[in-house]
Amino acid sequence: MNWKNTYLLSITVIILTVVASIITNYQYGFTPNLIGNALTFIKLFIFFSFINILNKSITAKAIKKYLRPLEYALYIFITLNIIAVVTLTFQLITRPDLFAHFQIIISYALQIFTIYLAINAFYLRKKILGKYNAVQKINYTPTDVNALKTKTYNTIDDRLSLCKRCVNKAFDSKTGLICGLDNAKPSFDTYCTDFIVNEAETERIDKTEAIEKPGFFGSWKGALVMSILGFARFAMRGLDDPFGVVFLALGLGWLVIVLTSRKSN
Repeated sequence: MNWKNTYLLSITVIILTVVASIITNYQYGFTPNLIGNALTFIKLFIFFSFINILNKSITAKAIKKYLRPLEYALYIFITLNIIAVVTLTFQLITRPDLFAHFQIIISYALQIFTIYLAINAFYLRKKILGKYNAVQKINYTPTDVNALKTKTYNTIDDRLSLCKRCVNKAFDSKTGLICGLDNAKPSFDTYCTDFIVNEAETERIDKTEAIEKPGFFGSWKGALVMSILGFARFAMRGLDDPFGVVFLALGLGWLVIVLTSRKSN
């Protein structure tokens, strides 16, 4: 999953965890599990601080202050989360009656998502920024115009992919990206003879695409699969099985985030 989706999903999971904790404590009281609630909110604060500073670091292509200690602190809380998930998994296996407690299932799902998103954030930090004592630089190779001439441009997306790298591009508030020479959408099927590469813009685009290239879990496909599975389970079991509701809600939320974060032409 790319960083943009990881960041948005992390914020969503943090909000959902806070809401779930408030609802649970409203029903059962805050004092019976005072230490557990305090640790939960400390973990969420550290998680939010880490992804927020990491987002600034990725944008600036440089490691910001406090990123390293926050990551180390998050290691500890993610380890505690893993222990909690393993323990709860064993309890769910040995005590199926726990599935009737909706709050437990939601907390279980959110903990798993938190672990996944944190690990993915650690991976992306290392991939994009490199080691803490030696920030990785993204090398850029000048555009090979001859290679662009051999490609086909049968669809509007193919044409716009070339146009957005051209010095002649323009933008219209109604139609989006257009050619600045004729103020229209491109219609060429082969290489555009008026193309003049904008190296600075091309470098920016290549670096962004290298960071934000989505995989299965960063695309709408993964979200759609989870939504369909959740809907199918909910349709068969109804509210008697909370898993269907949880997966459907998380899948739809994930789908909305992915679709709204996709780049428009």
